[in-house]
Amino acid sequence: MGIAAITGGQETNPLLMSQVADGDFKAALKNSLLQNQLHAIGPEKYTLNADISALDQPLIGLDMSVTSKVHYKVTRAADKKVVFDKVVVATHTATFSDSALGVERLRLANEGSLRNNITSFIAEVSKLPV
Repeated sequence: MGIAAITGGQETNPLLMSQVADGDFKAALKNSLLQNQLHAIGPEKYTLNADISALDQPLIGLDMSVTSKVHYKVTRAADKKVVFDKVVVATHTATFSDSALGVERLRLANEGSLRNNITSFIAEVSKLPV
C-alpha cells in the first residue's frame, strides 16, 4: 500500500494551540505501515488517502483528552475500486503527571490520539481479504 495524499492537518503556530501537520502525520502513518508490513516497497497494489477531519482539543485542563477523527480511503490500484472507506475515531489523555506544562500535555495528547487512530486503522485494514 502506498500513501497517495494526507490532508486536513495544520502546522502549529507557536502562539496558538498545538496542531498536527500533514507531513508529520504522513511520516507516522508510513512508519506504522512499514512496521506492519503494509507499505509497498515495489509497485503499489493499493493507495491510501487519509484526511484528518477533526482534532477535538481542550482549551485548558490538568488532564487533556484529544479525540482525532481520520477518514481513511484505500483504493485498489488495478481497477480503482475502493476497498476501505471509513472514519476512525480515537482518543488519548495526557495527564499532569505526563507534563506540568499545558502546551506539552496537549502535544502529547495529540500525538497519542493519532497514534491510537493509526493503530485502529491498521487493525481494521489488516482484516481485509486481499
